[in-house]
Amino acid sequence: QWEINNASCQNWILEAVSNPGTKMDTSVVYEFKNLNSGMLMEIEGGKMEADANVQQWSSNGYDCQKWILQEFAGGGNYYYIRSFADSKYVLKANGANNGGNISIAEYSTKDSSMLFKFSKNTDGSYYIMTRASKDARFVEISAASKESGANVQQWDLTNSDCQKWAAETMTTTVTTTTQPP
Repeated sequence: QWEINNASCQNWILEAVSNPGTKMDTSVVYEFKNLNSGMLMEIEGGKMEADANVQQWSSNGYDCQKWILQEFAGGGNYYYIRSFADSKYVLKANGANNGGNISIAEYSTKDSSMLFKFSKNTDGSYYIMTRASKDARFVEISAASKESGANVQQWDLTNSDCQKWAAETMTTTVTTTTQPP
């Protein structure tokens, strides 16, 4: 550092870079609590079926409010967010535009709209970016609602607490087993 002297070595060019995301623990079960409402992300009605909606609801202990992360083999700090109630279902961003709904679908390695990236905020919460939008949209509660049943969707970054999620760990029970031949 030096006093201002108008030399070219004191000029800087700022360039935008992509968010590399945060490495997440895949050995735990999560609940995602919205910072704005204090409610949990859940599968509406606990319906384990393709296109079931994802909403927010008060904590009730049901497995439809619990999630397991599976790291994407292609790297980039992307994750499949699997339902703890039935791990064959994962979160999916429907489309890439603002207001695109978040629902569940049957897991597939051929659908990048099932991939999400976490970015840790200074307050300890996370932004969750959708791969469907090329990380341009963030998982949020529609209209910053604090009501039970409010929809989970994706939107441009607004820096609102409705886009921030506390990733609370429930337990360390996620294990993999191998079947004998």
